[in-house]
Amino acid sequence: MENAIRSYKPLFFPASIYWDCIHPSRQGWRDTLPSPGALVDAHAFEHGWKSFATCSVCITDWNHDYQGQTFKGISANEANRIRRITVGVTCMDEAKRPIQATGYLFDSQLNFIGMLDFRYFSERMPKAMDFDVEDFELPMSTSIQVRFQVGGGGAPTVPHPPFISSVFIEVSGQK
Repeated sequence: MENAIRSYKPLFFPASIYWDCIHPSRQGWRDTLPSPGALVDAHAFEHGWKSFATCSVCITDWNHDYQGQTFKGISANEANRIRRITVGVTCMDEAKRPIQATGYLFDSQLNFIGMLDFRYFSERMPKAMDFDVEDFELPMSTSIQVRFQVGGGGAPTVPHPPFISSVFIEVSGQK
């Protein structure tokens, strides 16, 4: 995508610290880890895979993750590693708030392996961002679920809730 901002290095949170960093009030609990929703098929291209899906995510509660689509990773060879992930989000929000996006990662057996911080999207920000993930050595078969949230508070619910209508993802082994 030509409108992508290039080369962010996202924060990675491994599954082993999920409860400690995401839900500190539940630190040490052994509840089930996140699981993927319905899988959206991806389309292979020379150096990776990409996919697009419409969704209807309306963020009504503050500081709560709303599950978006889970994009099924593709790889003929488990030795192939992801170097770059491009994420695009289309959203509508009267208040023009930043919407936080997080990538929940699942291995080829759909076991939760960790999360990537995909930063923020809004109507006034870039529609797509490019992330350099080579250092995390993720296999090309990694499935990625995109979740959304709006940070804040005050009112019990988000006034004029933002709406996410579509998500695009491109995973590449090339820089």
